[in-house]
Amino acid sequence: MNRTWALAAFSKKSMAEIDYSKAKPNRFANAAGKRRVAIVLDEDVAEIFETTESVNKALRAFIEAMPASSGRREV
Repeated sequence: MNRTWALAAFSKKSMAEIDYSKAKPNRFANAAGKRRVAIVLDEDVAEIFETTESVNKALRAFIEAMPASSGRREV
């Protein structure tokens, strides 16, 4: 089924005709309004920072240690 045909078929159905019984929760819903960036850590760094929280904590400490004249924003 090509995309154009699938969209045409979907647009012909009313919302009442769509079966939502197998629908899954949106895994991205909690991230709405948050900016997230994926960064790949080198293996040696990943051994030290095993969680998102530990990386964020270290980065925030680094940001706080930066001189204000360096153009940093408040966190």
